[in-house]
Amino acid sequence: EEGVGGLGFGRLAEELGRHRAVVTFGESGDEINAELVAAGCACTVDRAGKNGGLKAAVERALQIAHPGDVILLSPGCASFDEFENFIQRGQVFAELYEENA
Repeated sequence: EEGVGGLGFGRLAEELGRHRAVVTFGESGDEINAELVAAGCACTVDRAGKNGGLKAAVERALQIAHPGDVILLSPGCASFDEFENFIQRGQVFAELYEENA
């Protein structure tokens, strides 16, 4: 089955193709990016800087977004490389959005 192996994000390529972009970040960002591109994701697949974290991802998403677009945090992996838990990750996302929107 296509998308199986690695982290398995290739399975999402078809659905994600209906969106403007995917911005990957964190420890698994490069691998997620590569899997989506290899699976033929039709939307823009962008990496938030070489070692970009959530802050870089939000900044990049705001650059890509058009007026009226939604920026959604949809974590597919744990972010223990950057956050203590999912609650802190969500709080930081909300703060970054409010600061930059």
